[in-house]
Amino acid sequence: MLEFFKNIGQWFTEHKTAITLTLSTIDFGALTGLVAAYFAQRKQIKLNTDATKALNESIKANKQLTKDMEVLKEENLQLKKQLDDMLHNEELLMVKLNAMLDVQSLVYATIKDEPTRVAVGNILVNAKYNETSTRANLKKQWNDSQNAIID
Repeated sequence: MLEFFKNIGQWFTEHKTAITLTLSTIDFGALTGLVAAYFAQRKQIKLNTDATKALNESIKANKQLTKDMEVLKEENLQLKKQLDDMLHNEELLMVKLNAMLDVQSLVYATIKDEPTRVAVGNILVNAKYNETSTRANLKKQWNDSQNAIID
């Protein structure tokens, strides 16, 4: 058995140059691979860092847009409230105008001159119809705009 190990030792001694060369080549290949992997990782880290910076900037912009959107939402609600108040006031004015036109119709119905009474009556009826038609158009436009906002 001792001779077997001596033969192995002798073989290593005779081929030490080839063995050293082979191991050096393997080490050099491994070192080259490690250097290449290092640069690839470095490049990937740089890309990830750039992507993270861009993402952080977009998050900041998104937060600012969210704040701006909340402000616009509040202003929109205030404008809606003001418009509702204006429409309510317009409704009251139209009711008063209708009442005034009704009173005027009664007053001018007592005119004795037939053509004058008919002419004044026609003017009052047209005024009342025009006011009613205008109010209906305003309400329709308001409802359409409300539906458009909801959509």
